[in-house]
Amino acid sequence: MSNKEKFTFAMVDYHVIEDTSLTAYDLSVFTVLSRFADTDTGECYPKQETIAKLVGCSVGSVNKSIKKLENKGYIQTKRNWKMKNYIVNYIKDKNLNQLESKLHEMK
Repeated sequence: MSNKEKFTFAMVDYHVIEDTSLTAYDLSVFTVLSRFADTDTGECYPKQETIAKLVGCSVGSVNKSIKKLENKGYIQTKRNWKMKNYIVNYIKDKNLNQLESKLHEMK
């Protein structure tokens, strides 16, 4: 990778990774939501079809995982007009701008 290429990544909290009650789909859905989430607010707006495509599962499986992640407190969901809004709680609770700045400096 050249220095001009941008590093892209999604941070996933160890508490989520180490939660043995979560399935591989649950973890993948959480990772996709983390990838889309705003680093300051944790908010994201991906369509469930987009999540399903990236995870490699059905929309029904995405819905099941979202409900489970919400029940465990890892995410919040809100409905605005016709779209769902997701909030990844660990991002909302932590400021990741310092980490992004340090990674940018490393380039």
